[in-house]
Amino acid sequence: GSATLDTVRLFPLGELVSYDRPPMSPAWKKAVHWIESNGGHIHASLRYDDEERQVFLGLTSSGTPPIEKDTVLMTIPDVCLVSLHSVERDDSSPFGMSLFRVIHFLETMSRQSGESPPIKSPSDPSVGYRVGKTLYNNSQDVILALYLSHLKEISGGNSGNGECHFFGPYLATLPADSKFLPRQWPEESLSRRLFGTSLYRRAIEEREGVRREYELVKKSWLSSNLGTEGNFPRFELYDGMLGCLTSRAFASLGFDGVDAMIPLLDLLNHARGHGCNGGENMVRYERYENGSEASS
Repeated sequence: GSATLDTVRLFPLGELVSYDRPPMSPAWKKAVHWIESNGGHIHASLRYDDEERQVFLGLTSSGTPPIEKDTVLMTIPDVCLVSLHSVERDDSSPFGMSLFRVIHFLETMSRQSGESPPIKSPSDPSVGYRVGKTLYNNSQDVILALYLSHLKEISGGNSGNGECHFFGPYLATLPADSKFLPRQWPEESLSRRLFGTSLYRRAIEEREGVRREYELVKKSWLSSNLGTEGNFPRFELYDGMLGCLTSRAFASLGFDGVDAMIPLLDLLNHARGHGCNGGENMVRYERYENGSEASS
C-alpha cells in the first residue's frame, strides 16, 4: 500500500464558481510544484493574483465546472510547513539550533530574575513595555521569525527569496515589502493617522518592544560565540518577517500542536486560530495525521 503523510487539508463549505482572472502567478506555480513534489496536492483550478494578492479559481480553456462541497482544494504535507520542527530538522545551517539555545537561556534568566510584567516607558508613561531579559513576543514567534529572516538574508536580503533553500518556493510567496503594520509606518504617517488613539500607543509599544527584543537576542547570540554580527539577520528583515508570521501563521496546525506557517493556505484571508473566509465562511481546513483527522 502507499504511505500516508501528515497533512493540512482545505475544503470548500459550499459550491465554488470560477472567475475569469489573470494567469497563474510564477511564484504560485513554483510553490505548487514544490508542494506536489513533496507529496501534497493543489487543486488545478486554484490561481493567485499577484496584484490583488488574492487566491481565486481560474478558468481553463474548456471552462471549469463548479467545485462541489468537500472537494479537497489543498493538501500540504508536514515537511512543507514552517514550524519549530522545521528549525530543528534543518541540517543545512546551525543557525536555527543556536536560536533554541539562546532563547532557552533568556527564558531561564527571566524566570530566575522574576521579570514578567511590563513597566512604563520613560518617553510615554501611557506605554508599557518589557525590559531586561524578557522577550516582547512569545519565544516560538521569535525563533521562527529569526529563522526565516536568516533564510532571506543568506539569499540576498529583501531582494532574495531563498531559492537556494528547501523553503525557497515558500519564501517567494511572501511580500517583498512587509511594512504593513502601524509599528512599521514612518513616524509622521503614524502620528497623522493614529495620534491620540489607543492604536497609536499600541504601535509605539510594539515598535519599542520588537526592537528591544531583537537587540536582546542578538547580544546574547553574539556573546555566546555562536557567530559574527554579519551572520545575524538585520533588524529590518526580522521586523518584516515577524509581521508576516503574526498575520499569517495558523494556531496548533503543526506537528504536536505547534503553530505553523502553511504555504499557499496562508494566502487565504484568515485569522490566527480561526478559519479562512472570503467575507463569509467559504472554506475549512483540518489537520490529518497518518490519514486520520486530527484537528480543525
